[in-house]
Amino acid sequence: MRNIAYATGVLIVTGISLGLITACATSKVKTAEIKATGTTTQTSQQRPSRVPATPYPIKHAQLNGDTLTIKLYGDEHHHWAETIDGYLLLERKDGIYEYAYRDKDGKIVSTGIVATDAAKRDAKTVEAIAKCKQP
Repeated sequence: MRNIAYATGVLIVTGISLGLITACATSKVKTAEIKATGTTTQTSQQRPSRVPATPYPIKHAQLNGDTLTIKLYGDEHHHWAETIDGYLLLERKDGIYEYAYRDKDGKIVSTGIVATDAAKRDAKTVEAIAKCKQP
């Protein structure tokens, strides 16, 4: 009985050891691939999936003290923001949102006008940002 238990224990330990050796060898190959190319190959199953923007309105505090309600669209690769009533926005490096429009090439261009909620816009601002309204 002792011989059977000993033999079984040796087989289990040998199996675990072979599994660890295989895992270690695979890891070394991946490490060598990363060092040689700077990247590693990934299958489509390994790549992260796209993460959509939140579908809920967000209250954003502008630096001037106003609160702006915005909606985000897109995913981590292509995204943009709009006011609740559909005006395109562009966020500056300092976190302020400005009204924006798409040029003939589809690039988002800022108007330089700080965005506000609809209730705080005057007639002059509404006229100036008319081209920023999304279809």
